[in-house]
Amino acid sequence: MIFAKWDAMWANEGKVDGKAFISDATYGEITAIHLAMGGRRDGAALGWFVEENNGNTVITHSGGMPGFILDHAVVPEKDLAVICLGNGESYSVFAITNKILDLYLGDGKADPVADILPRLAKRDAHEIQRRQDRVDARAKDTAPTVDLAVIAGTYADKIYGEATITEMFGRPILTLAPAKDLLSGDLEHWHFDTWKWNHADPFLEPGYITFQFDTDHKVTGFKIDLHSPDFHFYKLDFKKR
Repeated sequence: MIFAKWDAMWANEGKVDGKAFISDATYGEITAIHLAMGGRRDGAALGWFVEENNGNTVITHSGGMPGFILDHAVVPEKDLAVICLGNGESYSVFAITNKILDLYLGDGKADPVADILPRLAKRDAHEIQRRQDRVDARAKDTAPTVDLAVIAGTYADKIYGEATITEMFGRPILTLAPAKDLLSGDLEHWHFDTWKWNHADPFLEPGYITFQFDTDHKVTGFKIDLHSPDFHFYKLDFKKR
């Protein structure tokens, strides 16, 4: 299994079959903390998170897409790597990883399921409230100040690239060109000059697009408000060309 070989290299501090796959300096730079964090993690390295477990340094990361999720952790001091793949989107992979780590590094009595369930319930309640707060803040019976012909066109963010707003069956369609298969969908008027973006990415909730204007009320660009744990959409600043 490719993943097992990959983690074996990290567990062996950058070596494969006794030979350096990456140099000691590179290994140290990648696994060193570059950004301090709160909570159970000590900090973020380069592509890894770093945490302590019973006096042992653990480098860990997780990931997933709709339909699957994974977690893995490497303990170089113990030549140990734990890989857990889930055929779904359940957080059970994290509980399983933590249980195995406790069996090797602790006393084996930890109950990660009992620990994770209340935290997930609290998170879910927070997310439900966050989405409801947006609905409650929606101003009813408003209309956009400009029509489709005005907002249509090409926009660009200096880092991300181009976006287009076109018309299809009388509705505006926003497409971010670098990811046009997923980040494309119709705009549904929300309130004032903010539109709900029903993009095609099944892993993300809908976004909200707010148009910007100059002093003559000409459209100058738009900003995106789209909640995501991985990508900061709010940093994008699309300007109309």
